Amino acid sequence: MSEFVIETENETKQQEYSKFFHGKVKIVKPEHEIKEVDSDYQTVINVKNT
Repeated sequence: MSEFVIETENETKQQEYSKFFHGKVKIVKPEHEIKEVDSDYQTVINVKNT
């Protein structure tokens, strides 16, 4: 199972991502590996296997 992890300072955007990924979302620290940057949300998405 994959865990979708995002980093954002905007709580509203974090909640939107949480809904999009069915709640499998949490805030991460900047030192996490960056997999993708979504320019629409200005949010860093980090996808890692769990």
